[in-house]
Amino acid sequence: MANVQIDESKVALVTGGSSGIGHAAAQILLDNGATVHVACIEGTITSVQPEGSQTTGSPNRLHYHACDVRVWTDLRAVFESVGRVDYVFANAGITESDGVDFFADNLDDAGKLAEPEWKSIFEVNVFGVLNAVKLAVSSMRKQKVAAGSIVITTSATAHAAEQSLPIYVTSKTALLALIRALRSKLPSTTVKTMMGASDNDGGDVDITALVYSATATQERRVAVYGKEREARHMWEAGQRWNGRVLRTPGETCTELEEPLADLRPFWFGAENLWLARMQQAATDTRPALQWL
Repeated sequence: MANVQIDESKVALVTGGSSGIGHAAAQILLDNGATVHVACIEGTITSVQPEGSQTTGSPNRLHYHACDVRVWTDLRAVFESVGRVDYVFANAGITESDGVDFFADNLDDAGKLAEPEWKSIFEVNVFGVLNAVKLAVSSMRKQKVAAGSIVITTSATAHAAEQSLPIYVTSKTALLALIRALRSKLPSTTVKTMMGASDNDGGDVDITALVYSATATQERRVAVYGKEREARHMWEAGQRWNGRVLRTPGETCTELEEPLADLRPFWFGAENLWLARMQQAATDTRPALQWL
C-alpha cells in the first residue's frame, strides 16, 4: 500500500471521529494538511485533543460538530455548516454490549417474550451510514466537487462472521451490499464519487488504509456492470478507486472485491452470472453514451 497523498486544499468530514479508528484517521488527515470536520455525539467532543506537530500548530483546521448520525437533521446541519467537502468517512458504528445475547428468551413485565433492543445498532451502523452517503453525494454535486470520495468503515466480521456479534455482523454485511450496489451508480453522476471500505480492527494499518482508500487509484475496475463492455470499460488506468474493500489483518493489507469478481463464474456459476448480467442490463437506465 502506497503512502497517503493528500492535497492541502482538501476538506474531510469524519463521523464517529472522536475516538478509535475515526479519531486516528482524522489525525492522519490533519498531519497531511487537510481541514478536518469531526461529527460525534455531544459529550465526547471535549475529550478529544489534536495531536502531532502540525495539528497543534494549526488548530483552525480541526473542527468538531455535535451530531447524532441517526438523526437526519443533525447530520444535514453539519454538512450545511461545513460547505464544500472532498472526503467523507462514514465511520460511526456501535456493536452489541458485552454479554448481551439477543437470541436468549428474555421476558417482559407481562411475562411474554420481550422485543430485543437491537434497533439502535442498525440505526447507527446502517441508517447512519446511509444518511452520510446521501448527504455527501448531494453536497459534492451541489459544490461541484469533481473528485470526491466516500469511505465506509466495514468490518472483517462481514467476511468472517463472529457468532457472538450476530447483529453487528448483519449490519456490517449490509454495508458491503451498499458499496457493491453503488459501485456502478455513483460514477455515473457528476459527483464521480468513489466508494471504498476499510476494516476497523484499529491497528496502524487499518487507519492508514481508511485514509488511503479516499485517494488511491486503480488500473482497472472491479467489474463491469449492466450494458458496459469489458473491452472498453474495464481497463482504464488512473481511475480513482471505486467499490473496493480493504481487509487489514495484522501488518498486511488485502483488497477483496477484485478477486471475488474475477472468480464469480466459479463460485456463482457461469450460467447464473450470465443471467444476472442480463437482468442488470435490462434495468441499467444510465445514459447510453456511458456504455456504448
